Amino acid sequence: MTELHQPWTDEELNRKIVQSLSMHIAVIDRNGRIIAVNKAWKAFAHDNNSGDLSELTEGANYCDVCCRAVVEKDEVAASALDGIRAVQSGALEQFTLEYPCHSPGKKQWFYMTVVPFGPDGGALITHLDISARKEAEEALHNSEERYRRLFEMESDTVFMHDWETGQILDANTAALKMYGYTIEEFLEMKHVDISAEPSTTETAVRSNETLIPLRMHRRKDGTAFPVEISLSYFDYLGHKVYVAVIRDITERLGNEERLIDLSKKLRALGDHLQKVQERERLAMARDIHDEIGQNITVLKLDLEWIERKIPADFSELHERVNEMRVSIDQLTARVQRIAADLRPPLLDNMGLCAAIEWYAAEFSKRSGLECYVMLNEDIDPLDQYTATTVMRIVQEGLTNVVRHSGATEVSVSLCKRGMTLILEISDNGCGISPEQIASPEAYGLMGMQERARICRGEIEISGMPGSGTIVKLTVPLDKGE
Repeated sequence: MTELHQPWTDEELNRKIVQSLSMHIAVIDRNGRIIAVNKAWKAFAHDNNSGDLSELTEGANYCDVCCRAVVEKDEVAASALDGIRAVQSGALEQFTLEYPCHSPGKKQWFYMTVVPFGPDGGALITHLDISARKEAEEALHNSEERYRRLFEMESDTVFMHDWETGQILDANTAALKMYGYTIEEFLEMKHVDISAEPSTTETAVRSNETLIPLRMHRRKDGTAFPVEISLSYFDYLGHKVYVAVIRDITERLGNEERLIDLSKKLRALGDHLQKVQERERLAMARDIHDEIGQNITVLKLDLEWIERKIPADFSELHERVNEMRVSIDQLTARVQRIAADLRPPLLDNMGLCAAIEWYAAEFSKRSGLECYVMLNEDIDPLDQYTATTVMRIVQEGLTNVVRHSGATEVSVSLCKRGMTLILEISDNGCGISPEQIASPEAYGLMGMQERARICRGEIEISGMPGSGTIVKLTVPLDKGE
C-alpha cells in the first residue's frame, strides 16, 4: 500500500490552519503574556492602532490590556479576567463572554472563548467578531419595540392569530379592555372563543377575507356586541398568521338606527305635508273659482246693468264702462289661471291625460316654446294621488325647462307598459351636468324625486351639455299593500 506524501508536519499543518482562520486566536502563558497570535488577530490589531486593542500583540500582557480595551471596565473587564484566571487555575474547563470594545468610529462586539492550553497553565483565547449579529439583534429589538408601541398605541382592538390553528398569539391593551380577559387568558384562547358566530368566523378566516363589516363577538361576561373587522395576512417566523383589527360598532349602529328612524319619520312627515298641501291647494282653487269668480261675475252683470242705464249720448261714460269690462275680463282670466295652477280642474273632472294636454297648451302659449304631447289613451283612470303626483312633476319639469334650459322645443310623453306608468319630458336645450343634478340647491329636482318616491316611483335625470335634458319617471301601478 502506497503511503501518501505528507509535505508538512502535524504542527506545521495546525499552524497553517490556525493562521488561515478569520477568527482572532491568541495563546497566553500562565502569567497572561501573549506568546502567539494568528494573522487575523494581527490584522485586527493593526486596523485598531489608534485604540487600546493595538497593544494586544505578541509580548503584551493580555490581562492588563483587556482592562483598558473593553468599554464597561468595571464589569466586563473584571469578568474577563476572573474567567481567564479560573481557566488557567483549572477551576473552569472553558469560559465564554460577549463584550464590546473600542474601535475607531464605532463599537465592536466580540464573543471571547478561553480554554486551557499547554501543561504550564497557559490558555487559548479566541475572539469572534459578532458586531453584525449584535447590530441585527439591536435592529430587530428596535423594530419589535416600535411594533409594540404601535400595537399598544392603536385605539382599536388588535389581535395576532395563527392562521392554521386560530390560536391568539398577541393582543393589545385595547383588547383587554374590550373583552375583559387578561393577556394570559387570551394566549390560551382561539379566534372562535371570542366570536358569537364561530362557524362564520372560521369561514371568513379560511376565505382570507380582509374586511368584515359586521360580526357579533362575545365578552368574558357573555354579552354579545357588534364589531367591524379588518384582517391582514402574512408569514411570521415560518407560520402564516393574520392580524385582526376590531372595532366595537355598537354606538355607530345605534346612531344609524336612530338616523334611519328619523329619516322614516321625516319622510312620513313629508308625505303628510304633500297631501295636506294638495288638499289646501284644492280648497284654495275652489274658493278662488267659486267665491271670487262668482263675485266677479256679479260685478260684470252690475256693470252691464249700469251701461244700459247710461244715455246713448254719454259717450265718455260708455268708453269708461268698456274699459272696466276689459279689466273685469282680464281679472276673470287671471283668477281662472291661478285656480288652474293650484289644481287643474280637468285633473279631477277629465283625468290626467286631459289635464296634461290642457296644461301643455297653456304652457306653450305663455312661454312661446313649441310643446309636443304624446299620450296613450289607456292610461286613465288612475288613483287621485298618483295622478296628482305625475301632474305636479309635469308642471315642475316644464317650469325647469323655461328657467334653465334655453330650449326652443319640449316634448312630453306618457304611456303605460304592463303595470308601469312612464312619463318622459325632454328638451333641446343646453343640457344638465351631473354636478347640477347632485347640487344641494336643486330644490325643484329634489321635489320631483321626493314626489316620485312617495308613490314608489323613480326619477332618472340625464343630459349632456349642449344635448338637452331628459327627465324620466316610472311609477308602478300595482301598489300591493
